[in-house]
Amino acid sequence: MEMNNQAVLDDSVKVVSSEMSGWLKLVGIVSIVMGGLAALTIIGIITAWLPIWQGVLLLRAGNDFANVSGKEQEAVLSGLKNLKIYFIIQGIIVLIGIASSVLAIFLVGVSGIMDAFRGLY
Repeated sequence: MEMNNQAVLDDSVKVVSSEMSGWLKLVGIVSIVMGGLAALTIIGIITAWLPIWQGVLLLRAGNDFANVSGKEQEAVLSGLKNLKIYFIIQGIIVLIGIASSVLAIFLVGVSGIMDAFRGLY
């Protein structure tokens, strides 16, 4: 019974891996292109490496998942490692965005309060 479950798991992992690999490659290519376009601007050149790096990670993961066969756990493990790094980077970007938003709201509030006090004198 356990061998039968393992065979079903192997088949389902193959199907999901092959379906997922196409989307990973697509998002990776789009990310690389967007990073390249950002690099064409003066300010974007500073941060353009980040989407390019993320795109490369997604392309690698897509290739790893496309190469999954029944017994190759290394391809799955490699793909998962690339996805882990991608999501860590994405999480850090989200946290930086939240912190920047909170800081901007705070600075606008302080600026408004200072302006209000300036009008009193």
